[in-house]
Amino acid sequence: MTPRQAPEIFQLPLAELDLADLPPRGSPEFEQAVIGRYALEYAARGWNAVVTVDDAFVRVLAVPERGVEPKAYVLGLLEHGFLDDALPLLEALDGMLEDVDIAYNHGLCLSELGRVPDAVAPRSAHDGGPGTGPSEVGGAGREGGGRGAGTSWLQCGDRDARPLHRLQLQSQNPRRPLLL
Repeated sequence: MTPRQAPEIFQLPLAELDLADLPPRGSPEFEQAVIGRYALEYAARGWNAVVTVDDAFVRVLAVPERGVEPKAYVLGLLEHGFLDDALPLLEALDGMLEDVDIAYNHGLCLSELGRVPDAVAPRSAHDGGPGTGPSEVGGAGREGGGRGAGTSWLQCGDRDARPLHRLQLQSQNPRRPLLL
């Protein structure tokens, strides 16, 4: 029996891509060519891949046939204290998906690494701003709806997974602490 493999999750600035033999940047053909390049590379290895392209980044999430579910993999890194390893994965996933668990853990990881001002931005982008807790922002409109096409299979992870820590900051509303 072969062991389960870790997913590959990354983002690259478009400025760092080799643009030779690609259509002009900004065109729909460019986006499709970049997506095709990464999708075919992983398909040749027998992996499933989700690739998104925006104005600044190409983001890739690739999972082998017997791979660890991406969200569980990242949460495992966080639970075992590998924050520096988890941060780039969280950045890539947060750029691809509208997932409050990913956004919450992205902000928490930034906070734990001493980047508290940076921690508020990812969280605020997903839940309507500071002062709302993660339990209040899930639900309708978030499940299965990612930023990139074909991302709903990522939503099948452990829905009961909870972050290890909650950092409470002073909130404007005394009845609602700000959770990162």
